[in-house]
Amino acid sequence: MAGDLDKESEGQAESPSDRDRKKYWERTLLAALKEGKPDEVAEEFAVIIAALEKQRFEDPLTGLLTRAGAEYQLEYAIVDSERSERPLSVLMLDLDGFKQVNDTYGHQAGDEVIQTMAECLKANTRRIDKRCRWGGDEFVVICPNTGQKGAVTLGNKLRKALSALTSEGNFPVTTSVGVTTMEDYKNPKGAGQLISEADHAMYVAKQTKNNVAAFEDDSVVPA
Repeated sequence: MAGDLDKESEGQAESPSDRDRKKYWERTLLAALKEGKPDEVAEEFAVIIAALEKQRFEDPLTGLLTRAGAEYQLEYAIVDSERSERPLSVLMLDLDGFKQVNDTYGHQAGDEVIQTMAECLKANTRRIDKRCRWGGDEFVVICPNTGQKGAVTLGNKLRKALSALTSEGNFPVTTSVGVTTMEDYKNPKGAGQLISEADHAMYVAKQTKNNVAAFEDDSVVPA
């Protein structure tokens, strides 16, 4: 039945709407139910769920987590940090000069820069870190078991690695990094607070560009 789905997709536009896909899946499942083929229904349903989960949690351009995926992982990381009493850090990264790349060279060039950033994150973070394309040219890295010093070190590592990568290409860009850390396990921060603090620190870093700033004691300090 999954093969039938592939055949029908070939006759459609390259990006059929979610509504069209939903109608097709509904027709397919109902037909299988009427024919008394529960095994085929279960198989097709598994294919549908896997496709929807991938669409929701994996960014198609970069292979990184989507914002929804990052929010899910961050909630889990907060609970784990409380339980283990180990620090948790969040980095927010924003590309400097990205709009100029898009305006000057076009969106394909912009996509190449986004993909370069994604590869930079994958190559310079640990397996336990969660890498996310938050939206547009903003990225988030969730770092379990990482205090502020380690997170700032990582931010500088990523900043320098991206500069080295893009300086070799046609579209040199840099990144500004905001860092926040949760270390008070008796008064844990929520996911929204961590993202807000990292975002605020990132905008402070962006004032000078290609810099790192950290949220500390309700204020932001250059790192």
